[in-house]
Amino acid sequence: MKIIKITHQNIDNLAILAVKALKALKLVVLPTDTVYGLVGVYDNETVRNKIFQLKNRPIKKALPVFVKDIAMAQELADIPGSKVEFLKKIWPGQVTVIFCQNENNRNNLNQKTIALRVPNNNLVLNIIDKLGLPLIETAANLSDQPTGQTVGDIKKYFEKSKNTPHLVVDGGELDSISSTVVDFTGSKPVVVRQGLMDQKKINKIYNQTKK
Repeated sequence: MKIIKITHQNIDNLAILAVKALKALKLVVLPTDTVYGLVGVYDNETVRNKIFQLKNRPIKKALPVFVKDIAMAQELADIPGSKVEFLKKIWPGQVTVIFCQNENNRNNLNQKTIALRVPNNNLVLNIIDKLGLPLIETAANLSDQPTGQTVGDIKKYFEKSKNTPHLVVDGGELDSISSTVVDFTGSKPVVVRQGLMDQKKINKIYNQTKK
């Protein structure tokens, strides 16, 4: 488990290192705009299984996905124009949105839905851009354990595991507030997990797109 502290000088090199690891089907821990995320390349069963094993996560529990923009999200999910206007107001940002999967995309454990987010984090977006693929992601902790706020927490969770992350990017102490999760498979967005935004705030943003 290689740990490298992020600086303004090394951010591009870190992105290159992360992409190299991800292409080799290895796992990487990244600081995001919410919590530390454990990420892997999208649409690979080996990578998914590594994450499930490392976190002791139930295998039937689908993993959220980081995308770089709305266009990439539309490759994975059915997102009509009316919902795109809502996404333009919340992405990039700390809101994960659940949509119905695109018929051509049934690789997310054959789930009918998929949870997507464009994070407000230059390193993560740079990695996705260089990789040319989305990232499956989840909080860098063990299932049912508190979210790690520091790299020290990450080490405590994973250093004794057989399948440790290949690279951990140290972004300092994070606030450890997970993203708001919104179900938008219906006609209106419904908060199913509250983060920094509650239902009232989501409703306000949605209503602005209807004017």
